[in-house]
Amino acid sequence: MTIKQQGGIFGRNPTFNNVEVEGSLTVNGEAISDFGTMAQQDADSVNIDGGTIDGTTVGITTPAAIKATTVTTSGTLLVNRSTLLTGAVIEASYAGAGTQYGIELQPAADNTYPLMFKSSGGSVIGSIYATSSNISIDVGNGGGIDFSATSGTGTSELFDDYEEGSLSSLDVQDSSGNSASTSTKRGLYRKIGNMVFVSAEIYNVNTSGLTSGDQLRVYGLPYVSASAGHTNYGAVQLNDFTLSGSAGTFVQNVQGADYVRLQMNTLAAGGADSVIVSDAASGTADIFFSIAYPTD
Repeated sequence: MTIKQQGGIFGRNPTFNNVEVEGSLTVNGEAISDFGTMAQQDADSVNIDGGTIDGTTVGITTPAAIKATTVTTSGTLLVNRSTLLTGAVIEASYAGAGTQYGIELQPAADNTYPLMFKSSGGSVIGSIYATSSNISIDVGNGGGIDFSATSGTGTSELFDDYEEGSLSSLDVQDSSGNSASTSTKRGLYRKIGNMVFVSAEIYNVNTSGLTSGDQLRVYGLPYVSASAGHTNYGAVQLNDFTLSGSAGTFVQNVQGADYVRLQMNTLAAGGADSVIVSDAASGTADIFFSIAYPTD
């Protein structure tokens, strides 16, 4: 059927398969032209095999200037291709008022901006998401950031964990398990990969009720040290302790432990001795230490 500019369609419920329009075709007040090639629309999808959208040719490498197409969907927007492309498959940018922006993701109902990565089987292997104040990377399969593209001689180049926080459960004890009271105890830790870095301050250690000859320890490390490996050492400052024959103090953490013990170098040959309860002035002794150690 051909619709002439000065003609029309007559009859009740006319049906036809092909329409040729001389000039322009207007539907609901909007002119429709330059369809290109479009496949039939069904209830679920529209397949565009060519042509233009808002004047921009579908499939070109560089879109025309000042051309944009808005696609709004309440479900999943899928851009698919049977073969992989070299370079970017989807590129989005906006430039205005001297500022350029990349892809913009609007928040979902839970105030997140998700960018998800899935395996060929459909399971989520990781995601990048944001709240109103930060951006997070979630590696759902237990992986991490792989630096193996840079050559190295280590056993692993996978960065798979980071954490930081405060120490709220520091506890000074003797080696029999009795706890000392303190006026103030605080600390910070940072975990980078499998390495844990700790710094702590403990004031006014009251040793009443502790066994005088027992070794002094500080419990409450955020992670148990690695079950295999070397003994770990750190720096310590002890205020109001009496250490006869000491040539310097340090803290020591053994494999598989969640505590440090106070140690001192001796002037005589033979290594180190433990700092014991009776070395501390009860009620006024202070302990400050820092240590780094691996965890499993």
